[in-house]
Amino acid sequence: METSIHYGLDEKQLAFKLREKITSKFGIELSGKGRFNTVTGTLQYRGTAMKCLSSGPSLKDVGGSPLLIGLGVAAISGRSEPLLTVKAKKSLSLLDGNNTVLSGKIEADSEYNGSIISRRATVKVSHKIFNFTKRQDLKVSAGADISWPMGSKQTIVTPVVQVRENNWALHFRNHRWSLTYDL
Repeated sequence: METSIHYGLDEKQLAFKLREKITSKFGIELSGKGRFNTVTGTLQYRGTAMKCLSSGPSLKDVGGSPLLIGLGVAAISGRSEPLLTVKAKKSLSLLDGNNTVLSGKIEADSEYNGSIISRRATVKVSHKIFNFTKRQDLKVSAGADISWPMGSKQTIVTPVVQVRENNWALHFRNHRWSLTYDL
């Protein structure tokens, strides 16, 4: 399980983030992520169970990844009914080697009656610098979060920036800065 401490610089609140993903050999993916705010005591979570289809094997030493398409159900904090969810993601190496990667992900959630409640996408370019210092690697990512609010014809695009050292990360997302430390 991935755990981290998250500190929002705007709201000045500390939160614990948890994430886990398990994939079976049959392409069934169970994933969960949650965030516990230590000041307000609130827990936000999202759990999904989905069937995933891939256009090829995922290799660790290759910068890109095959196209992955998934369809399933999701349980989200604040909602009493589960949702239908669909996602697709793909990444590919840019330039020479595996250090610079372009990645994209799109997700949509719908109620059982077919009304779509959320649509979102992320596109970003990441570059890894190995041995930035004697014992530290550095990863710099920049891109955009894209959302299509329901009932609006307007697309909302917000910038995303991340600078990650082995355990520490500085994020800029939704017009807010935050710090993360991976435990």
